[in-house]
This record gives sequence, structure tokens and C-alpha cells, in this order.
Amino acid sequence: MHEDQSHNLSRKYLFKSVSRITAGCIVSSSNLMKAVARLKWRFGIGSVLAVAVACVGLVHWQTSRALRVARQEVLSAEDLRFTVRPLAPVPSNFEWISAPASFSGAALFKGQFFLCGASGLFEYDARGSLVKHYRSGQELG
Repeated sequence: MHEDQSHNLSRKYLFKSVSRITAGCIVSSSNLMKAVARLKWRFGIGSVLAVAVACVGLVHWQTSRALRVARQEVLSAEDLRFTVRPLAPVPSNFEWISAPASFSGAALFKGQFFLCGASGLFEYDARGSLVKHYRSGQELG
């Protein structure tokens, strides 16, 4: 019986130790599961924040680029490049017939008075005498 008793004791001891180990594993895996869950939340929040920062950076980059392009377009629109060349009248065997003197606009420019109409542009001085007549199609192109 002694052997039977020792077998029973070892069996009880084995059962207690297995149940302690199993209980310990359950407790430790529960802590492990909580830690993993916390890490998942932290990773999720970190990922969302990283995406938000990336989106803000992208929007900032695009707006600064658009403002730079718009600034360059405005500056280039102010700088109109042109060249001034004297034009000689074209000699032709064509006789001009003037249209009747009907004026559609007038302007004062650098002390000279200009009238315009169908027959061309007329330049008058301060006394009212005709200085120059620019004809449509010949001097005015």
C-alpha cells in the first residue's frame, strides 16, 4: 500500500503543479494579450497620426507650389516684351480716297490732340491746326 500511497501523492502533486502551470500560462497569456492589444492600439493611433501628418505636408507642398506658379505668372504678365522699329511707308501706285470727316473718338496725349475716325487718325496742335494725318491702311496698319 505504501507504493499505492506514494503513487497517489505523486499523482496529486503532479496534478497541482500542472494546474499551477496551466493557471500561470493562462494568466501570463492574458497579460500578453493585453500588452498586444495595447500595442495594436498604439500602432493604430501612430499610423493614423502619420497619415494625417503626411496629408498636411502634401497639402502644404501643393499650395506653396501653386502660389509660387501664380506669383511667377503675375510677374511675367507685368513684363511685356516688345521692340520698337521704325517703319518706312510702302511706296505704291495706289491713290487713296479719303472717307468723309466723321470722328468717333478723341484723346489728349503729350500736349497734342488726336481725333480718330474711318479715314484715319488726325493729330492737331494746341492752336487747332492739323499736324499729321495717319491714314488707315497706309500709316496705320
